Amino acid sequence: MANTTLERPIRIAFLVAVLFGFQCAVGKAGHLVAGLFDYSRIDPYNAFGANCVHHLVMLALSLAVIVTLSKTTPLNFHFGTGNVALGKKFTWIFTAACAVVAIGTHIMMKFNGNLPIYGFPLQGDTIAGTLGFQLLLTGPAEEMLYRMLPIPLFVWAVESEHKSFIKIPYAVLLAALIFASAHMKWSFSPLGVQAEPFAVLYAFAMGIIQGYAYYRCRSIIYPILMHSLSNVLMVGTGYVCIALFS
Repeated sequence: MANTTLERPIRIAFLVAVLFGFQCAVGKAGHLVAGLFDYSRIDPYNAFGANCVHHLVMLALSLAVIVTLSKTTPLNFHFGTGNVALGKKFTWIFTAACAVVAIGTHIMMKFNGNLPIYGFPLQGDTIAGTLGFQLLLTGPAEEMLYRMLPIPLFVWAVESEHKSFIKIPYAVLLAALIFASAHMKWSFSPLGVQAEPFAVLYAFAMGIIQGYAYYRCRSIIYPILMHSLSNVLMVGTGYVCIALFS
């Protein structure tokens, strides 16, 4: 028993380091590949083209590892539809809450005189491109990398599906911590980190909510929908506010 108790934190710490390193490497690979192409013909304002390629690389690399692990280990990554009724409930409640938050946030921004400023004109092609990117790529790429890959691995590492003291499964909590870390700017020579506290806390909260949805519904479909729809709502609300008030 003592040996098992000692091995578990070592296994978890090792897995945290490996997953964090892999997620950083995937992000850098995405930027590297995205930088190889010229988007001027379809995206002259650099509004969405590079982001699309970056997330496609993230999606491809994450899915390759997940499929490999699913075929070589007994881990269950839940490729199916899972608990459909619960998944719909998570999706609708979360999306409705995000709509309220998006509208409320932009109303406050309007009254404070700090509506979003975009580095591109809000015209048909840029609006369609950016919203299409948010809808079709952000959810699949990020949910597979930050939820579908780490949570089953952490369930294995913890050797339990028990919940932490805040009633959240340890696997979900650990995955959310790594997701929040991905929203910090890390440098290793010299060693340092920069972070915007609100962005990190927001990412951690989203990691908990979407990770819990994946964990409970046993399907990545619902976190993908939650992620993509919330992004579209937030970005789209900003566009509407600019159109109405500028």
